[in-house]
Amino acid sequence: MTRLHGWVVCGVVGLFAVGCASGDGERGTAAGTPPHVQLREEPRMTSGAPLFGQCRLSLGRALGGDDDFGIAWDLLRLDADRLLIVDFLAPPYLKVLSRAANRVVYQFGREGGGPGELGHPTSMFPSAVRRGVLEVYDSRNRRINFFGGDDAGAALRWLGERPFPVHSRVRDLLPHGNGYVGGGLFADYTLVLVDSAGRSIERLVTDPPFDPAKTGIRPGVAPLLGAADFAAHGERVALAYQFEPYVDLVDLDARAYRRVIGPEPAPTRFEVREDGLHLSDDNVGAYMTVAVTERLIFALFDGFTYAETMEHLRERGNEPFDRIIHAFDWRGRYLAEIDTEHPFHAMEIDPEHRYLWTNHEDPFPRVAEWPLPPIIDLLDLLDRGEPASDLELCPSGRFGG
Repeated sequence: MTRLHGWVVCGVVGLFAVGCASGDGERGTAAGTPPHVQLREEPRMTSGAPLFGQCRLSLGRALGGDDDFGIAWDLLRLDADRLLIVDFLAPPYLKVLSRAANRVVYQFGREGGGPGELGHPTSMFPSAVRRGVLEVYDSRNRRINFFGGDDAGAALRWLGERPFPVHSRVRDLLPHGNGYVGGGLFADYTLVLVDSAGRSIERLVTDPPFDPAKTGIRPGVAPLLGAADFAAHGERVALAYQFEPYVDLVDLDARAYRRVIGPEPAPTRFEVREDGLHLSDDNVGAYMTVAVTERLIFALFDGFTYAETMEHLRERGNEPFDRIIHAFDWRGRYLAEIDTEHPFHAMEIDPEHRYLWTNHEDPFPRVAEWPLPPIIDLLDLLDRGEPASDLELCPSGRFGG
């Protein structure tokens, strides 16, 4: 759910030439070193062609007014009407967007370090243990803020906070049991389980793509290359590695994972020199972020070369430029390729699979609402034994509009 894209924010403005701080160790964890738990790897899957084919989406509508956002950096569905948006460029950072009113109806979380203030909100989610409460993880102030209010209204008031002294490499959090599962800039493990006080319990290991012990890359750089965006539904977590063409589907309950090789292999090409790590100009970015529901995983594929990325940043700054989505199910089957024909870097899926929401420039920053084709209906048919060759997502090549 959280989409900070560390390789863009930190990396392409200097990471690969001079390196970048990767955190300050295990400060604030429980006594001793949390154990590494190697997850069992299930058979890998190679995507091949999508079972339901390709589909271009037509924009349903752009949500928000001309001056509502600096940039819609992350999205969370609160209910059938409201979306919560993180906006790093125009504090207050958190904005409630009403689909019915087509505008921001409430904003909160002003910048700062005091009560109700935020330094760098990187995760937001409904509390797993406090009904009706929204938790916001502030990685800069190292705490979790609690917000709540009338479910029928737009206003959310600050209820309190909890110090969360996890080490700084834990960038994103999502609830898990009475604690949390975290992702971030790790070199030799993939996810970390922490208790409600922020103390690390276990480090979960899949097969980090840039483990220093296996690659020879110096430890200060390896965590940045191994950064993975993740999203969770219950005990299942999907991880997208920003420099490798695969998605890991993790079952936290079974302590197992399945690696799904993407349909557009894009192995990382780089050189290690005395002054740091250098990506090859023709290196192709892989999966940038994921969004999940109970049945689907949407993985956003980059597909741009490093040279194209650098040129884009020189000309257009941080304007997003990703657009291709690869849709999988939790078994790892590659279901569809979805193209919005518009750049974005953050997305959220309606749990009923009717809509996809992304950030959008038109030319003002807004939120785009894309009606989704009947991918769930086709998945139901596939699970009932219909031949995949008979199931097509978009017979005309485009859905909507």
